[in-house]
Amino acid sequence: MCDYIGNAYLSVFGKHFAYRAGLNERMQMQKMVYLLERMGMNVGDYNFVWYKHGPYSQGLQDDASKIKASTMRDVKFTEHAQIIMNKMKTIAEMYTQTTYDMPSWLEAVASLDFLLTRKMYDEQKALNKLKELKLYLNDNQANILALSVCQKMCA
Repeated sequence: MCDYIGNAYLSVFGKHFAYRAGLNERMQMQKMVYLLERMGMNVGDYNFVWYKHGPYSQGLQDDASKIKASTMRDVKFTEHAQIIMNKMKTIAEMYTQTTYDMPSWLEAVASLDFLLTRKMYDEQKALNKLKELKLYLNDNQANILALSVCQKMCA
């Protein structure tokens, strides 16, 4: 599974995943896998729960810690998976339309999706809860854009 998620990361972000690079890399991996799963890509058997930075999977964290670009084998993705990863790449690049950096943008999108689908909040309650739980995600325009991404993501 490590090669699979490592290659997905490479496909979406255009660079190899580096676990030791820091929290931002690990957060991007967490949010990418969560969102890929939500869009219908079979990425692995990861159980996401709510944590400090939104959806989080300890199993994914464990697998991500084993990724080494130097030993990673090439993985062939299905056409369906390629389409979803291209969609994910587009979503990730939307951070440039906001005041957020990419990890914060992906955190906003994934967190709002989690609040809408797992906590069953309506849109306004999800936006309010996001700002309440994450004081640094306080750009209303960006959060509304993130909400629109959530609404279109699985369509």
